[in-house]
Amino acid sequence: MGPIITISLMQERREELLKRYSVDNVDNAYSIYCNGTHVGMVEFRKHTYSNSVIYIDEIYVEKEYRSRGIGRETIKTIQKYHKATILGNSTLNSVGFWTKIGAYFEYDEEELMQ
Repeated sequence: MGPIITISLMQERREELLKRYSVDNVDNAYSIYCNGTHVGMVEFRKHTYSNSVIYIDEIYVEKEYRSRGIGRETIKTIQKYHKATILGNSTLNSVGFWTKIGAYFEYDEEELMQ
């Protein structure tokens, strides 16, 4: 059985988490908990043109909790709850993650070519 993932609005530790993760819009930012421990954040919103698409602006899992399936399970949890297709915002560092979990992603071609 995989990790038990819960997601909640970042209100309870708002100031600390805003500084830690440099979140642009706290209304779309959620804390990620794994088995009750805060392990990261995810910022997402419904896509501008379709309610059946969730756009992941950012997902961050603390270094010591990476490679445990937490990011993948977080995306699955969001997808299941919203019954939506996931579209991720990709950087050079995250292409592998989005590819591995089989999600769609957007990227800046110039950045990937550098």
